[in-house]
Amino acid sequence: MLCSQIQKSTTVIQYINNGVPSPLANGFFVSADDRSYLVTCRHVVQRVIGNRPHTLEEPNQKTESLFLKLKDRNNQKFCDYRLALFDSTNKRRWRSFLDVGRVWDVAILELDWEETAGFDIKPWTEEEFLPAGTNLEPDEQIIVFTHPEEYGDNPIPYDFPARIAPQEIQILAGSEGAVITDTQSIYRGASGSLVYRVFDTFDLTASNVTADAEAQLVGVFTGAPRDIPSLGLFHYIETAAAIIHSDKDCLDEDGLEMDDGLDSIHPLRKQLTKGWLDGLLVKSRNHSKS
Repeated sequence: MLCSQIQKSTTVIQYINNGVPSPLANGFFVSADDRSYLVTCRHVVQRVIGNRPHTLEEPNQKTESLFLKLKDRNNQKFCDYRLALFDSTNKRRWRSFLDVGRVWDVAILELDWEETAGFDIKPWTEEEFLPAGTNLEPDEQIIVFTHPEEYGDNPIPYDFPARIAPQEIQILAGSEGAVITDTQSIYRGASGSLVYRVFDTFDLTASNVTADAEAQLVGVFTGAPRDIPSLGLFHYIETAAAIIHSDKDCLDEDGLEMDDGLDSIHPLRKQLTKGWLDGLLVKSRNHSKS
């Protein structure tokens, strides 16, 4: 995908707060097998459904929905598009991780082609994904593409260059993700933002990424701990692809873990302690100087 087209692949995600759509997070669009999907974070969806009771009653379609800011293809004005998390029979429409041993903070929802055909969106194709099994190297540059928390009627996303963190820290991300540094300037509400890289670009700063440069989709940004805002985490896009190509996941019909003993706390937020991390960073810097 050209860098000039990336904005059309992203969206602001809102939820109903006191009766009106309010900012919540980010998401982006991908396509596979002639179908299109919204990709965001699992914790974003669970924030909306909250403590949903196990009931066979018809769900509240308004409050149990994501509201996307999408641009009309004809008049180029933004409007709110409701994407329900449950259908009229109370069946869950979103899917997440496939293995109870590896909790991915990723969620996907299939889009209705007829409903979304009138919007000016451009999904990433699988050919534009970072190939499965590819892990980026420490200090390699990537870009988090996200919207500001207060975006008004015309949401415009921005580039935030970041780097893959030292190898010693990557154990916290697991095999399907990576820890990144220099994320302290990223807006709040960036969960679900896309992460991409540009080919043949030495320094991925906003000043030298040209509109006709080729971009590759790397992953989905899942957040940063409040006490260490300079670090963030993303899952590689292959996790979303795996969910798309499977008709199963490890959640029950309400979106809760099937295994009650499963620890679903975000691994980065749970395991990081500032003192331990500072020690790793100092060790890494000393090693690079030797």
